[in-house]
Amino acid sequence: MLLQTYQQFINKVNELGFITLSNVVEGFPSLSSLTAKEQWHTNELNTDPWKWKDRVAKEQKLAYGCIINGHKGFVSKDFYRVFYGLFHPHKTMQSRWNSGEVNQMTYDLYQLFTNNKSYSTSEIRKALSVTKKNGGSTLNNSIKQLQKEFYITVVGNKRKLNKQGEPYGWPSAEFNTVENHIDRDWLKVNEQLSKQHCSELVLTRALQIGNNINKNELVKKFALLS
Repeated sequence: MLLQTYQQFINKVNELGFITLSNVVEGFPSLSSLTAKEQWHTNELNTDPWKWKDRVAKEQKLAYGCIINGHKGFVSKDFYRVFYGLFHPHKTMQSRWNSGEVNQMTYDLYQLFTNNKSYSTSEIRKALSVTKKNGGSTLNNSIKQLQKEFYITVVGNKRKLNKQGEPYGWPSAEFNTVENHIDRDWLKVNEQLSKQHCSELVLTRALQIGNNINKNELVKKFALLS
């Protein structure tokens, strides 16, 4: 049965634990595979899946972003700590920067968010003096990396404002730190849950909720530990 409403979508992700936005692994549930094509981009808040993704993050019903090994997807409260445990680095960002594990753009982006503010993609570009043609691609990769590593997360979307303070143009994703946006209960990571154990939990669940999934492809696409 295809999902028809926003609440059905939330219920389904809570039931499954996590899904991707689009089809990443053949047979693995995605929002696109769980909804009808004609539902998309109708601009109806309750029935348009394109509207659900930012709304669910803003309302903190589910986590959304490039959080399934960099692939856009949704994670429930119960599985969030598992993904966090799997993908969030043990070393501090400063330590990683000092040892050359992250590039300048990623470090600058991380530093930008230390002031506890939310930023849209366009606001990030402005703050870091980046344009689409000059550094835009590198910045996009850094935004993706910090989501993948659970430093920042999508908190909704935001439109640009003109000189009169009026919104214009298409909305872009808005981000804040995981620490600021995600409820503390979601982040209660069991210290005994190693990355290996977290990986096994994700793999087991993915195989349960999928349909004839190629295990090797799943391990590769989700960067699971073998």
